[in-house]
Amino acid sequence: MPSWQRRNKMKQAINQIFSLPRWLRVLRIELYQNTQAFFIILAAVLGLSGLVNFLSYDENIFPLHQVFYFGLTLSLGGLIFTSLVFSELHKSGADLRFITLPASNFEKLLAKYSFSSFGYLVGSAFLYFCITGLTSLLSLLIFGKAQPLFNPFNFEGLVGFGVYLVLHSIYLFGAVFYKRLAFALTSLSIILVVFILSLFVGLFFLILNADVFIAHGFLAFTGLTELSPQSENLNLIFQTVSELVFWVVLPPYFWILTYLRIKEKEV
Repeated sequence: MPSWQRRNKMKQAINQIFSLPRWLRVLRIELYQNTQAFFIILAAVLGLSGLVNFLSYDENIFPLHQVFYFGLTLSLGGLIFTSLVFSELHKSGADLRFITLPASNFEKLLAKYSFSSFGYLVGSAFLYFCITGLTSLLSLLIFGKAQPLFNPFNFEGLVGFGVYLVLHSIYLFGAVFYKRLAFALTSLSIILVVFILSLFVGLFFLILNADVFIAHGFLAFTGLTELSPQSENLNLIFQTVSELVFWVVLPPYFWILTYLRIKEKEV
């Protein structure tokens, strides 16, 4: 087969999976359908966090204070919204419109992912900055002292972005997998998995340091006693592997599961 024919076939195969104009059309549909829910959820969470932030302001703990409320805005509002983005897949009639939409499954997934992840990140960061500006002005007018503006793009904010994107991949799959109460059921599933893993890890380290545990009891887990060098090395390895799994493995794993679940809906 001539090289030009191979190139044409490759272009056709890629075009079946992704086309920029086609994806932009799907994204416009996504914006039209979910913008109202997006702003309602974002406004509710921002209003609540902004009010509590204003009323409980303490200049001595301001950085941690703001990081907490910005993290609350990201996690609570963003993950609730993410849990709703595939709601049409679980409704009679609406699921048929989604399946027959003239776009590939990859384009449909990418449109919903872009809106609920990066769209929410940009929107929440900008609006939270505006909220801190408003609370700073109110604080100046009422108490005669302005609150500092919060910069969502500092180190803590960027870490919060990263954590949100990882959790977002899990809740995106939950939105496809669970037909009802996706946010609650996904949250319970995460808690259950973390609890079971914690039991296994704790049991493993307990067996490994049985002699220390017998001698010192639960003080062995408080850092007040020295663990065996083997245990310290394993603890370091476990921490490194855990971070690798969280930051590198989990997001693509759940992206793939979400894509496969969408393909199942076509059958």
